[in-house]
Amino acid sequence: MLVVLPPEFPYHKKTGRVSRQARRTMGWSRDMLAGAVMGGISVVMDILLDLGVVIVVSIVVAWVLGRAGVTRAFGYIVAGIVAGYALGGLIRPTLTGGFDALSGAALGFVAFTIGQDFTVSGIRHTGARGLLLAIVQALFTYVAMFVGMIGLSAAGVVTLDHVVPEALLLAATATATAPAATFEVIRRLKARGPLTDALSVSVMFDDAVGIVAFDVSVVIARAMMGGVVSPGWGVVAASLRELGLSVLLGSAAGTVYSLCARFLRSRNEVRVLGIGMVLLVVGLSRTWELSPLLASMVLGAVFANLSPRSEAAFDDIDAWSGPLLLLFFFLAGAATDFSLLKTRWPVAAGYIVLRAVGKVVGSGVGASVIRAPRAVQNRLGLSMLPQAGLAVGHALLITSLFPNLQYITMTVVVAVLVFDVVGPVLTSRMLVRCGEAAEQSPSSTDTGGGRQ
Repeated sequence: MLVVLPPEFPYHKKTGRVSRQARRTMGWSRDMLAGAVMGGISVVMDILLDLGVVIVVSIVVAWVLGRAGVTRAFGYIVAGIVAGYALGGLIRPTLTGGFDALSGAALGFVAFTIGQDFTVSGIRHTGARGLLLAIVQALFTYVAMFVGMIGLSAAGVVTLDHVVPEALLLAATATATAPAATFEVIRRLKARGPLTDALSVSVMFDDAVGIVAFDVSVVIARAMMGGVVSPGWGVVAASLRELGLSVLLGSAAGTVYSLCARFLRSRNEVRVLGIGMVLLVVGLSRTWELSPLLASMVLGAVFANLSPRSEAAFDDIDAWSGPLLLLFFFLAGAATDFSLLKTRWPVAAGYIVLRAVGKVVGSGVGASVIRAPRAVQNRLGLSMLPQAGLAVGHALLITSLFPNLQYITMTVVVAVLVFDVVGPVLTSRMLVRCGEAAEQSPSSTDTGGGRQ
């Protein structure tokens, strides 16, 4: 809270203080001015206190739960849930009021780091088979969730007010995985082999497919739920406009960032400029009603391809964004209305089952299309169940665009908690059973930073 006095106030020329006449004109006494300033300082101190408590509590809870082998993202969300219910006075409205901006920034950095995988050399190394595998399994999961939710609604198992649009939005959140948790399992087990390669490629690229599918789904849902976009060709035009302009914005920002990085001597300056570019792209995307996720991802991809200093910059920005992601997961848990489970638990249960089926079957189909070994076809799907940041971000964006669909955030958060417990365990078992794990001793999964 800042107290800003109008420039037309007759300040004293020598002292710079507000004159008595000005205070009388505005009806402000000396005590009132002092009280307003001290009140502003008090609010700032309250926010800083809240931030400190949130970070410390989240780290402690994540460390304790991490002993059981769950991810840090799981611990942060649980800390937020506990604070939201048991310690309601801990989180002040001033802190939660900025959650929308914080979540937008956090998701921008998540999408930015996804873009680093789309280098020309990386795609050449992966080949068309790897991209095809990622696309097939992601789209199959999307279709399985969409068709499955419509079928459950028709059978009366779940209740959806707008069946097709809500099924589309639920499907758009289902494709995303948790690359950080998956790569941590691979690193811990020192796994190598065909399944490890297929798993790495799939989790690297399916988030990008999910971002595009999410943007198109939102445009279609808006049109079908009475938005400004007209059905038919209007949906196609709006989708192409949003995707095209988002790519253009990300490309321009990535090019500028790459050129500027060449003239900056300090590694710290490159990092700070990168943080500013991500925030700028997210802000412009929100202002121009584009896709901040797609634009940030393209920004990362262009920078990764054009700048020889990109690897160090991605590492630095990834480390810097750790506390931001902690706050994002904590506040996501605190803001989720779990009372909706009383009436919407069939949707949450159906979501978990349909996503698992989609990942297992879709990965098997994708692996068979590229003629992967039988072991990969049978075990890849069960290795890809972890889900985290991007899915939660999609759900929060849906809630901000469609306030009457808050149950989607609850559904996705519940699913993330389930898959964050079950997913890494299944990934470890599949790699061990394929004989690709050099180390088979279990340990905690540390995903405090990186792509959640």
